[in-house]
Amino acid sequence: MSFKKAARVAPAVILLASSVVPRLLRISDAAKYLSCTFGFVETLVRERTIPVLVLGKRHSLDVHDLDDYIDQKKAEAA
Repeated sequence: MSFKKAARVAPAVILLASSVVPRLLRISDAAKYLSCTFGFVETLVRERTIPVLVLGKRHSLDVHDLDDYIDQKKAEAA
């Protein structure tokens, strides 16, 4: 029995109960996504560990960048 690696599906195209899941998250939502504190995500942004998009006055983080950060940390731990 062979297993294939699941393809990464962009969250923006997944429809749940007739709503679109956002690809960009505010810092507070990114903190929830990473299961960490708001301050920790602010530090990651300030140190330019995770790229940030500034849309108007809002700082937004791309879910794909957060996933890449998680993968990087998992690789470092291995």
